[in-house]
Amino acid sequence: MKKLMKKRWMSLLLTLMICMGTLWSSVVPVYASMADEAMPYTMGETYRGQHFYSKYYSFTLKEKTHVSLRATTYDGTVEFYIYNSNGKKFLDSDNVKYTKNVTTDVYKGTASRTLSKGTYYLQIYDSNREYYFTLNADKTITLAKGNITSLKSNKSGQLIVSCKSVPYAIGYRIQYSTDYRFRKGVKTIYSPVRIKTLTKLSKGKRYYVRVTPYTVYTDGEHAWGATSYVKSAAVKK
Repeated sequence: MKKLMKKRWMSLLLTLMICMGTLWSSVVPVYASMADEAMPYTMGETYRGQHFYSKYYSFTLKEKTHVSLRATTYDGTVEFYIYNSNGKKFLDSDNVKYTKNVTTDVYKGTASRTLSKGTYYLQIYDSNREYYFTLNADKTITLAKGNITSLKSNKSGQLIVSCKSVPYAIGYRIQYSTDYRFRKGVKTIYSPVRIKTLTKLSKGKRYYVRVTPYTVYTDGEHAWGATSYVKSAAVKK
């Protein structure tokens, strides 16, 4: 009985060692390769490449940053990945959105991620296609919550929405509906100013309004503040 138990434990231990060895061999060399082979990348610079298999670049962020990738490839797409120094993947090739010019066979790829402070590695897997890429960094923008300071109807069929100014916001998304749950009939407008008149409203109806401040990074991705509390007012007849 003891011999049987010993054999089972030895078999289990051997299986565990094989699994750990496989995991170690498949993970550690990849991370070590990135650190050893990576060339330093300067944010905002455009780099050219054309090679087989993988090439690595490293960059360091001093604070939480919105990083955007722009790539131009020829005769097909190129794979881009971003890892941190621990090997955790933050960008997969499937996350890069490509558009193709059917006339020139040129592809344009874009992707973005918000990354914390630290060192990162960009892996580029190529099949001897010419490519160009640029990484841009924008300081992460945190917007305050929207705040409606006034909602009133001075004229028939109109509502005037006033909201508190939010630093770094370039505009305000205003949503309004006669349904207080915003499940139906929701209309949305974007205003570059904090005071906006809503027109062509149903006279005598009560409308519910909420506001969300927003801004846009250089790559076109939006950053949003939290949506305000809902306020309501009856439209003048």
